[in-house]
Amino acid sequence: RTGGEEERYVITWASPRTQLFELPTGGCEFMRQGKNLITFARKEQCISIGKQLRTNFKINDYKIFRVLPNGQVVLLHPKDGVFPEKVNTGRVLVGAMEANIGKFKD
Repeated sequence: RTGGEEERYVITWASPRTQLFELPTGGCEFMRQGKNLITFARKEQCISIGKQLRTNFKINDYKIFRVLPNGQVVLLHPKDGVFPEKVNTGRVLVGAMEANIGKFKD
C-alpha cells in the first residue's frame, strides 16, 4: 500500500524553547519554540514521544491524533481531555474491586 492509503498518527505539542529530542525511529530532531507536529506510521511511536515529553521536558500538553486515508482526524489521546492516570469525574472504572487485599469474595 502507499502512504495515502494507510492511516497515520500525529502528535502535536507546544514547547517553551528550542530543544533536541530523540525520535523513536532512530536519530534526533529539534523541537521548535511554539507549536510542533510530527507524523508517524504507528501509534506506539507517538506514545513514546509523549512519554519523553512528559518525563524529560515536563511538557504535559500534547495530543495524539489518527488521520484516516479519507482525511478524517480522530483524537486518540487524551480521549476525554484528561490523561488516564488522573482522576476524572464521570469516568467509568474498569476492573476496579471494592475490597482490600485479602478480603476478596470468591
